[in-house]
Amino acid sequence: MRLQKNYQEAFLSTKREWDKGKRDLSICLNLGFISWYLSVESGNTFVTQGLDDNDYEMIELTLNEITEEGIHNFSKETQFLLIFGYMITLFPHHFGDYEHWESIGKNMLSKAYELEPSDPIIEMVFLADSMRS
Repeated sequence: MRLQKNYQEAFLSTKREWDKGKRDLSICLNLGFISWYLSVESGNTFVTQGLDDNDYEMIELTLNEITEEGIHNFSKETQFLLIFGYMITLFPHHFGDYEHWESIGKNMLSKAYELEPSDPIIEMVFLADSMRS
């Protein structure tokens, strides 16, 4: 099926840009999301058919690299805080130690809400996460 190839192609294409040194917020968000999505969907053959253990290892390493660099370079960017905070709070174990990363994700959502409390999407995600706690 063509859909699986599109996810893989999106990952590889965006990773090539990242590896060439294009490390702006847009590439960080796109590569971070597709890495997270492929990692989360690792058991879903509809999405990940054709990926092997080496591919998953590269995806996980990329997710870790993007997350760490994003935290280092974009920790004041509301979009980064919202998107990565949301991804982390949904599946903290894909980032490392569950409790440690859950706390980081919650802090990111809280910071995004502090920066833009009138944004309805940020407010919805922040409040929904707060209600889950």
